[in-house]
Amino acid sequence: MNFFWKLPDVGEGIQEAEILAWRVEQGQIARKESPLVEIQTDKAAVEIPSPVEGVVLALNAAVGDVVKVGTVLVEFDVPAGDSSQVIGVIQSKDENNHPKEEVAISLSTGDIRGNEEFRKDSGQTYDVLASPAVRTLAREKRVDLSRVRGTGPKGRILREDVLKVSEIGGIYEKPTDLITSANVVQPTRIALRGIRRVTAERMVRSAFTAPQVSVCELADISSLAEWKNRISTVAPNNSPHLTYLPFVVKAVVGALKKFPTFNAVMDDEGQEVVLLWDYDIGIAVDTDEGLIVPIIRGADRKNIGDIAQEITELARKAHSRGLSPSELLGGTFTISNYGAVGALFATALVNYPQVAILGIGRARSQLILSEDNRVVSHLMLPVVLTFDHRVNDGGQAGRFLAYIMSRLQEPGLLFLE
Repeated sequence: MNFFWKLPDVGEGIQEAEILAWRVEQGQIARKESPLVEIQTDKAAVEIPSPVEGVVLALNAAVGDVVKVGTVLVEFDVPAGDSSQVIGVIQSKDENNHPKEEVAISLSTGDIRGNEEFRKDSGQTYDVLASPAVRTLAREKRVDLSRVRGTGPKGRILREDVLKVSEIGGIYEKPTDLITSANVVQPTRIALRGIRRVTAERMVRSAFTAPQVSVCELADISSLAEWKNRISTVAPNNSPHLTYLPFVVKAVVGALKKFPTFNAVMDDEGQEVVLLWDYDIGIAVDTDEGLIVPIIRGADRKNIGDIAQEITELARKAHSRGLSPSELLGGTFTISNYGAVGALFATALVNYPQVAILGIGRARSQLILSEDNRVVSHLMLPVVLTFDHRVNDGGQAGRFLAYIMSRLQEPGLLFLE
């Protein structure tokens, strides 16, 4: 019997997901609970196991496709069961691309019940049925599969169908694709996929939802550098490499406790600012696939060494794609250390619905005229606070940033909090 598996909501209220990788191939026997597909939601990358054991008849989405929850992704041939539960529907469309009829799929028989007349080859628009290899070929040939009538079983589009359409001129995805010239170098198009697509969506929402303002300063961390070096000298050999970032995290937590409107999220629908009393600090990590922000849970209950260890471990997991959804969800404030790539100043976008983000740049020595008119060298750290102006104003932001700077300039105060 045929079993039609639909993309489920993996528990985070997602509406759609991107196919990152298939763990099975057409014709392969999938074992129950063995890896089936890896998807990228707007929260995290998730690997989903096979719900049944059976032969994979068809994979209805290619790597890189973004599909809605409830879409039939895999067709299995499985032994007949004793259940008659309806596990899904397929929706046909009319010439205006409007839903025409829903047909039910029976788990026990695999029967598709509906209007047989409509499902015959009538020239109408159908949901695309094609293997990943055929979809890849269609993209290469610039053929729009939604306008190709398949000659395979149940209207499945075959490789030969795509090649035939391509040979007679093709059905192009955009009218502008027809404009070509031997003397013009065609541009390269790179699709937004995976983490980059999710980041793009979030950044657009942040930029066009929250009015954002940035406050910039230079913190004198000469004393902090001495503290860090002394701690590194006496730390055990197996201790993580100590940077300035754990000290910044501790300073931020102290500032959030003193100024709670920065440890908050904005509820736009209810027009409310929601103050949060957990201190879960997101640390932006630059990876080959894009920016990932894992969370340090309960940063207020951890010392400098604990935070340094956790930053190292979270960064390792981020680079190896080993982070779980629980390590990525629910942060209350974010820190972006773009100084790690050599930048001095940047205005990072708020990690919406959070209401503020702190950026730290590359520390460098600067010559400063002291109070007794001597020129001395100080180690200066650029810090930039970007905040949602609906929640906090410039005065409050200045005081928040001044508090952080005071702890970085006098690091002994960090150990009194």
